[in-house]
Amino acid sequence: MKPFLPRITDANLRKKTQRAWKILKLFGEEGVDIAKIKQVTYSASSISGLTNAQIQNIIDHVTLKTVTNLSRLIYISLKIKVNTLAKSLTSGPNASETQTRKQGLDSAKVSTSANVLSAPQSNTTYDRAYFRNKILDQYPALYREFSSENFDYYGITDERLCPLCELEHGDEESIEGTYKAKSYFIKCEQREIETVA
Repeated sequence: MKPFLPRITDANLRKKTQRAWKILKLFGEEGVDIAKIKQVTYSASSISGLTNAQIQNIIDHVTLKTVTNLSRLIYISLKIKVNTLAKSLTSGPNASETQTRKQGLDSAKVSTSANVLSAPQSNTTYDRAYFRNKILDQYPALYREFSSENFDYYGITDERLCPLCELEHGDEESIEGTYKAKSYFIKCEQREIETVA
């Protein structure tokens, strides 16, 4: 790849490659299928013509996922706005309207939205996930690279000094986090800091 990008430094190329790898992990074979990420909409008349079975089928095809991002939970949920007219409530559909609604259903689209809710802060459990989120809030220059059974590894965002020791580390060095008995320790190659609840 380096011959095609003669003006890029090794450090910047590595960072771009890491970003590309993260995107590949998100949208790759085991990640979120891009075909599922579509914005779909229904007209009010199409929605009002749906039967309960059709609505349940739509709901069944939308996967609810909870994504933890820092200390917030993002719930991705199905959002269907049904605007019924007084006319549709008082009169039943005739045969041509029913046929039109069936045709509209084939090409219909559903709208999804993300509702951001703050995680409840009362009765907080001081576990490893709590401290990971606290570290990311406390040190915005850090991002979580990956976690193993006992350790969490953090990277430093573009071209910044280490927030723990205010020095520049080697490109391959990362910050390591460890959870021990309601305390969390993060360390770089120069310094270790304990974070308590």
